[in-house]
Amino acid sequence: MKRHGLEPDVVRSLRLMLISNLLGVICANICAAGSSPMIGLANDLGAGDLAFGILNAVPQVTVLLQIPAAMLVNYTHKRKRYLLTYGIASRVLWLAVGLVPILLPDKVADLRMWALLFLVGIASSLNALIQVSWFPWLGDLTPPTIRGTWLSTRDSINALVSIISGLGTGFLMDHLPSYTRYVVLFAIGGTAGILDMLMYAGCKEVYGSAPVKPSLRSMGSGIFDNSRFRHFMIFWTMWCFCANFVGSYLNRYAVNELGITYTQMTIFGSITSNIVSMIAVRIWSHLAIRYGFKPVLRIAATGASLVQLLFILARPHEVWPIMLYYGVGSIFWSGTNLVASNLQLSLTNDENRAGALAIFGCVTALLGTFAGIMLGGSLLEFLDGKPLPLSLNRYQCAILAAVIMRFTTAMTMIPGFENDRNFTTVGMLRDLLGMRPQIRKKPDDKE
Repeated sequence: MKRHGLEPDVVRSLRLMLISNLLGVICANICAAGSSPMIGLANDLGAGDLAFGILNAVPQVTVLLQIPAAMLVNYTHKRKRYLLTYGIASRVLWLAVGLVPILLPDKVADLRMWALLFLVGIASSLNALIQVSWFPWLGDLTPPTIRGTWLSTRDSINALVSIISGLGTGFLMDHLPSYTRYVVLFAIGGTAGILDMLMYAGCKEVYGSAPVKPSLRSMGSGIFDNSRFRHFMIFWTMWCFCANFVGSYLNRYAVNELGITYTQMTIFGSITSNIVSMIAVRIWSHLAIRYGFKPVLRIAATGASLVQLLFILARPHEVWPIMLYYGVGSIFWSGTNLVASNLQLSLTNDENRAGALAIFGCVTALLGTFAGIMLGGSLLEFLDGKPLPLSLNRYQCAILAAVIMRFTTAMTMIPGFENDRNFTTVGMLRDLLGMRPQIRKKPDDKE
């Protein structure tokens, strides 16, 4: 029996991928860079801002492996095998991360940090095969007409799971003894990650094109010959740079400098954020379907650029600016992420999608996320102890710089996108406000 015109095995596969994503959220809430357990573990190992930045940046360096990984996947057509072998191996390593402070004594603090970096680096390296396998697999499996709906549904359910798992993580971080909490939490995160990979055993393996002999030229054709995708990659690289310039350090700032507990951080950063995202992503999805991705991206990116200013208002033990930051920010972050996910699939074709997405991931991770984290951490280290203007601390100065850079990126790069509907941003706003029945864009109109 078909559902929405899809074969039963495709419907089953999409359901399993949804469950996989939910388990991946639990794993990410614990194991991802910037999570409460990673912040706490770095603190207990004595890491400064720059060392913490390096820990967050290590996974970004390993995305270079996505290029040979994509070439391998395109040539062998063995996505399922790789997810069930290398994918599971990468998740197993997280079980060992929680044992680092238990197995290595205090006297070898440097060795502890190196061991942590090594485990995170190997797990992230194996993760390269995961990234170039599952997302193109989803693109080949789903017709373009339902991708946006599936992604928005996934994001909404992921937000609910993130709330529940985030609350549990924050509670355990605040109530378990220092080293015991890492053993327990990384055991939970690693197990969820393993189950995440096991879901793909029941998925239908689909490829949109025949096996292709590895070639950097053929992989790059999805970018070199596609000006729209290239423009999007440049924009998203700049966006990731600005977002991570200080964003990777905000939770650490809240816990270490503002006196926010891990549970409070979870309530603001997970519960508030995800409840808002669950609602907002559905609205953004409907707006994108009706008005196109460009007006949605323009409004969402503008809001996301400015909302970080709220963090400057935060004072020690004053929680309302942080709660407002995550609540308002989630409205706009959900919109930009939804558009970015859709554009990665819609601006690539079946023949070169895996290769284009691999190069896209490398460029945005290295020149965007990695560079942003490292330069932001270096700036924070440099400003430590320096006299600063307007009674700002070093984190507030970095936040202000990030806001200016991100707003400039949004204002200069988004106008270069083409909209997939006949609406301008002004036309969408007028239509939503009921000022005119509809304002449609003529072919020669400029925004």
